[in-house]
Amino acid sequence: MKSMSELFDRIRIAWAKAGPGAPALIGSDGTRSIGDFLNDVRLFAEMYDKAACAEDVLMLPVLNTSAEVAAILAAAVTRKLIYPIDARDEAAYKKSVDDFLTLFGDNVLIVNADTRTHSRGVETIQKTGPVIRRSDLPASAFVLQRTSGSTGRPRLSVHSETNIVRGIDIYRDIWRLTPDDRILVPLSLSHSFGMIGGVFASLGAGATTLIMKSSDAVAVIGAAENHGATIMLGSPEYYRILCTLAPAFSASAFEFRLCLSSGEPMDSDTAAHVKRFLGAPVAQVYGSTETGIIAATWPDPDAFDVRCVGRVVPGTRARAVNDGDVASGNIGVIEVLVPTLHLAYVDFGLGEIVAVKGPSWRMADRGTVDDEGLIFLAGRESGFINIGGEKINSYDVGMYLRSHSLVADAHVYSKAMGNGREIMAALIYSTDKEKDEGMVDVLRQYCRDGLGANSVPTEIHIVRKPFREETGKISHENLR
Repeated sequence: MKSMSELFDRIRIAWAKAGPGAPALIGSDGTRSIGDFLNDVRLFAEMYDKAACAEDVLMLPVLNTSAEVAAILAAAVTRKLIYPIDARDEAAYKKSVDDFLTLFGDNVLIVNADTRTHSRGVETIQKTGPVIRRSDLPASAFVLQRTSGSTGRPRLSVHSETNIVRGIDIYRDIWRLTPDDRILVPLSLSHSFGMIGGVFASLGAGATTLIMKSSDAVAVIGAAENHGATIMLGSPEYYRILCTLAPAFSASAFEFRLCLSSGEPMDSDTAAHVKRFLGAPVAQVYGSTETGIIAATWPDPDAFDVRCVGRVVPGTRARAVNDGDVASGNIGVIEVLVPTLHLAYVDFGLGEIVAVKGPSWRMADRGTVDDEGLIFLAGRESGFINIGGEKINSYDVGMYLRSHSLVADAHVYSKAMGNGREIMAALIYSTDKEKDEGMVDVLRQYCRDGLGANSVPTEIHIVRKPFREETGKISHENLR
């Protein structure tokens, strides 16, 4: 199959020394050999050539299968723009689909990777003309990734193939990935860390990719043991869930050499527990959907202070600034210059494309950067709450809670848990006679159904008297 795709060619080069029968991906849909997988890519490419016009944008519901990986690579081969969308959370998925179809209208081709079929987006909503067309975006645009951005507003981050390939090279080089590695990816293929740091970094290194359709902890640990996984990706919260299984397993059952963690800083207790359980050190990865990887605790994760999120990776520069001036060792906003910076935002709310001014990018974090390029975070730049790597707008969650009939007033806020961790908490004023425990369950389900799993407060405190002062400000003695 001829290709003008640098991403696809990079992966084929990595497989050059392996035969077509060697395993490429192992997942819930079985083991795909290199030969079978390349044929899958060819078949998807043929489907796109026949079904998609120049202005079409592909939307790919993602459950984490090898067929979905082939569908994404086929988009690169045929020069199509693709939007992998997480389909595991039904409420969040429906909202994302509606937002996307509203923007791109009848130019959306929905791809079902497992059946290798497609349908028009207008078959699922009232026919509408596009607000944004493919030709409005940069010519090099390849993949769209949903993000809250630094504003907490849902947006799409636009990346090129070149960005993906550069990300592959960074992960491969700093972690010394080889064809002998078996990389376990329970994170969604729709997210930057799972897609680039997991699946494509693995394929680009010629390693075997273990892609998990289910993030169930027992299934993931079973796959790690059965297939001899050497590297795993996860968030701190996910590793904490895995560690609850520790009594049933021995570290000697695993072959891990490294556990990569991203989304938020991992506390020292969790890192120590993971190392005892899985038998490998935890390496933190710091970055964002917009920038890709910025820093990591490489090459020796154990050599870093627990407060440090990592050393800047090759090709990247970072500094802390205050009002445009370098903070000179003091705390400031983290500003970076990266080779993987996204091209633009597509803003759902505004229905427009927001170009990246670049070349530098300001993170939503404050901290320090020392002379060796080590980044130490001090807190968030804004009031948005980092939940599983997604920035949740606490104001929006509060407004949504206030729409429930049981709620007279709601205030949602970040609660520091120590070691850099934060959770979402909610203070609810209600005059209803419903018992507190039952009300908490009802409100959690309400948020889960309407906003998605990441927007469910970890703690909900019910009070029976108003918690606001006459000025409308919160009485902080109620924030427990």
